Amino acid sequence: MERDEHEQQKTIRFTLDGRTLTTHQHEMTAADVLRHGGLDPATFDLARLREDHPPRKFTDTEDVHLKDGDKFVSVRQSAPVG
Repeated sequence: MERDEHEQQKTIRFTLDGRTLTTHQHEMTAADVLRHGGLDPATFDLARLREDHPPRKFTDTEDVHLKDGDKFVSVRQSAPVG
């Protein structure tokens, strides 16, 4: 097996809102990451959490490079008042 094929088959584990998810894709759009976690990108945005950096929010069409152990949270775009 070539290195590229091996890299494509590697399972990546990451969390979204504390739930562990897995994929073989090393890159997804932010909207696809949200959908993978069962969330609607029309309602939520995606943000990556890192210990030594402020949270990084992504636009729906932005590519997210996934690494094993990444931590993401969903951010509600708006909530009804009243």
